[in-house]
Amino acid sequence: MQIKIVAENIKRQREARSWTQEHLAQAAQVDVRTIQRAEAGSGIGSESLLAIAGSFGIDVGELKRDLNAQESKELAHRFELLQLERIDQGAQLGAVVARNNQLRSDSGPRQ
Repeated sequence: MQIKIVAENIKRQREARSWTQEHLAQAAQVDVRTIQRAEAGSGIGSESLLAIAGSFGIDVGELKRDLNAQESKELAHRFELLQLERIDQGAQLGAVVARNNQLRSDSGPRQ
């Protein structure tokens, strides 16, 4: 069961950042096949797991932790990409600022 949780968390962390498996492999300095095996639940060595966690900037324990639905949703929201848009008029800028303020208030206090 632990291997499945680790596999899901690696994939969840990678997708939350919109990283490809190739990008994660490069960041962790492991072979892309290692990432594929890890996400498939085939298991990986402790050094590879440490490298993957390090590339995400988290502790290995976070990859081994079973996330509940709310935590999973918060992770995806934390790394959500914002769409860029062209601003030609002041009113458009006001709308963008208002949306930004709404996003900040929805996400709670900044850390």
